[in-house]
Amino acid sequence: MARIQWALFWRILTENPGCCDEIEGRIDSEYTIFGYLREYSECRGGVWKTVRPEKPFWIGDCDAPDGAGFLTAEELVNAPVFGGKSMREVWPLMEIDGAAGMPVEVWMEQMPILGIQYDAARDLYSLPESTE
Repeated sequence: MARIQWALFWRILTENPGCCDEIEGRIDSEYTIFGYLREYSECRGGVWKTVRPEKPFWIGDCDAPDGAGFLTAEELVNAPVFGGKSMREVWPLMEIDGAAGMPVEVWMEQMPILGIQYDAARDLYSLPESTE
């Protein structure tokens, strides 16, 4: 399991959303797939442009009883569908087991983003520190 810095996840989600079809993570040892809060341990979601072209960003088993689809990544991460909180708000709680059927470290190695760093002490993948 590892954590992914929000800025890195946002970049992955917006630059290469197809690689986010299935993300496996845990909160307090509760298995999830693209899930973010303990009470949503069975939450499922991802990005399916070919299956759902009208609203490719999707989350199910959340505050929306029949799931919720979104046209953009921005809508997805800001929708208050996790106990009234958004994905962006609960992201610091998320630990990632894997994605697209791969362990998180293999998934990260395949990212077409230069400079991804791994901090073993914090078990955190991140972008290089900005000098701006």
